[in-house]
Amino acid sequence: MWTFFVAFSVQAQILDDSTKMKYNPASVIMQTGEEVYYNRHRYTNPSSSLTGIQSYQPLFQNGVYSQDLGNYLTPRGRVIPVTPTTIGARYGFTAFDDFAILPDSVRYFDTRSPFTSLDYVQGSKGQQRIYVTHSRNITSRWNMTALIRRMGSRKLLGAVNTTDRQAGNWSFGLSSRYYSKNARYQLLGQVISMSHLHYDQGGIVPGIADSTNNDLYDYNLSTVGLKGVTTTEKRVTGRIYQQYSIRKDSSIQVFNQLDIVSRSNNFGDPSPRRNAAFYPAIYNDSNSTVDKVTYLQSDFKLGVKGMNSFLFYSLYYKARYYKYDLPNSTVLAKEGLNTIAGGELIGKIYKSWYAGVSTEWSASTSEYVIEGSLIHKLLEVRYRQMQYTPTFQEQLYDGNHIRWNNQFNFIDLQQLTAVLKLRYKSISISPSAKWMQYKNYVYMDQFAHPAQFNNDLDVWSSNLHVAVNKRLWIFENTFQYNFTSDENILRVPETINQTRLLLQGYLFKKATFMQIGVDVFFRSAWVGNRYMPVTQQYYLGNAASPFNQLESYALFDVFLNMQVKTARFFVKMAYINQGLGSNGYMVTPYYSGMTRTFEFGVNWQFFD
Repeated sequence: MWTFFVAFSVQAQILDDSTKMKYNPASVIMQTGEEVYYNRHRYTNPSSSLTGIQSYQPLFQNGVYSQDLGNYLTPRGRVIPVTPTTIGARYGFTAFDDFAILPDSVRYFDTRSPFTSLDYVQGSKGQQRIYVTHSRNITSRWNMTALIRRMGSRKLLGAVNTTDRQAGNWSFGLSSRYYSKNARYQLLGQVISMSHLHYDQGGIVPGIADSTNNDLYDYNLSTVGLKGVTTTEKRVTGRIYQQYSIRKDSSIQVFNQLDIVSRSNNFGDPSPRRNAAFYPAIYNDSNSTVDKVTYLQSDFKLGVKGMNSFLFYSLYYKARYYKYDLPNSTVLAKEGLNTIAGGELIGKIYKSWYAGVSTEWSASTSEYVIEGSLIHKLLEVRYRQMQYTPTFQEQLYDGNHIRWNNQFNFIDLQQLTAVLKLRYKSISISPSAKWMQYKNYVYMDQFAHPAQFNNDLDVWSSNLHVAVNKRLWIFENTFQYNFTSDENILRVPETINQTRLLLQGYLFKKATFMQIGVDVFFRSAWVGNRYMPVTQQYYLGNAASPFNQLESYALFDVFLNMQVKTARFFVKMAYINQGLGSNGYMVTPYYSGMTRTFEFGVNWQFFD
């Protein structure tokens, strides 16, 4: 919604028969569902950029830092809280979201010829990623797109052999777009499934006499806290969106959207007695643990919207059915219906200044959200105020080792963000700041249980992004400073910095484009959040324990990227500075980060 005023059209450029390539990235255009909803005549093409192709698993991206368990495909947790995008019922399990295809991220294609994208990445420590996307138009106005994703990793800690699996992920997706001859009617549809398997290890068990981190970097020789334990997540999502323009100028449109989500999260241990030292308790069965949580949600949204040269508006009603269940427990499922009304108004107020306001209110729960924005090409300011309920997982969990049943109050949030965008020739500078104030903030305490903090909690996060893009070299740097008003409730690393410097140019009579460079990542010391595999949640670590006090570290990666026609390649040596001052680093207490690895990848696009 915030970039409504930015709209442009891209005209496909089909080369004539005398050229070497009749079809190219310009013959394939894509749009997101959001762009269709806001009637933006903005299209993108499949990326042909070489910059950044070597960064396929960053923990710090777009100013957001996450922690994981030091290996590819391990559970992730946001360090700075992420505010909900909507009010109403919410599930709560998010540890594997970064490896799922989220419905809002799906791009709908319109192709002049069949399009196929093959993406393959392999690391010397067993990291593997395979993405395949195929898209083609059935008719000139109807497209079908299919995709398959396969990811895997091997254990770094306490591995029995070189094929000992850490995690595996399969994802499948099918999407479609259709529009009528005059484009007054549009239909978008998608179905996505994901299955994620993770072998939980419980972290490294340090030597009894060791009160330092010296024995945390033995990797394969490490003793781990859990054996034979697995976490699985399965999810299926579906979406159908339709809109029809009553008037040709799109000033009055009706729309509806149906979303269906089915998810399940399992934790299994075939021998809880063997791992009893790790668990807080064993409540039901000492011979086997099979904790299961299922969630079903369907949203039906119906409304009217429209736009002209200076204004966009929408009014809608949304009904959300939900069912949160623990089928292996005697606790009754939570089932119900949320009714939500909302609206939005975005308009041009003066020359290149735009303002927007949106709101949602639930009559069934008394939750609400109000958002406002002021937008200019050089400045963005946004304010959000909302009252929402904690997730179902924070309210209710009943397993063999951990259980709770909470009656939490509403969470109140105020959030203010500001972004300044400055550019002079090849130099761009973008400082930004975010302030969040919570009342009744819900967090995971030192016992890995949810708790509610009844006082105000302030969170500050500021970024400074600087980029210089020259013909022969590129420099980028992002610096982040974080602060919280109460470190007994929320802890964050004070500073994070990410730097990239590369040289680039053509070779072999411009047949090949090449980049060679270095990526540097730095995170300051902090008392890190620990991880509880039973509930797939990060929680506060004991600040008095030396193993929770994570030292600062810096990672240096060197890479070489190459592009030949529609094929892009990279080779990278990650953590090349291992052994220079330290033999490792900790991303999460009791979990050491990835060792020095050699990685390579290829992305190849076909347009016929």
